[in-house]
Amino acid sequence: MFMFKGMDNMKQWKKHMEQFMNNDNFFMEFQEMLEHFPKANIYKTENECILVISLPGVTDVEEISIHANYRTVEVSGKISLGYDGFQLVQSEIHTGNFNRTFELPYPIREDKVEGKYHRGLLIIQLYRAFPKDKNSYVSIKSMED
Repeated sequence: MFMFKGMDNMKQWKKHMEQFMNNDNFFMEFQEMLEHFPKANIYKTENECILVISLPGVTDVEEISIHANYRTVEVSGKISLGYDGFQLVQSEIHTGNFNRTFELPYPIREDKVEGKYHRGLLIIQLYRAFPKDKNSYVSIKSMED
């Protein structure tokens, strides 16, 4: 008799887990949370953009990579946290590899991207790219016969 009571509880538990796991929003919310790491703010003026990214625990800036391309900046790297001789009991701070691409408000000059890391913040300064004048002067040369 006891075994059947346990089976009923297991069936109820299984039913609840299936309902929970079949909720489409569950995995979408989890995926969205991962896609928005690391957290960042983007500031802009008419000609300049500053991207501030929260990266606590970076011990070596050589482990951070920044790639700028037209209207995006991709930042990747590794965050290492840990204390020798201690066992991790609770983990809320992201550690390990990360990669995130940021959409910028306007095209940027890829030749003028500056990155600085200070007190857990990566600060990337970007400058707006302006299209060249459409009416550029074109010289015409005579060709010999």
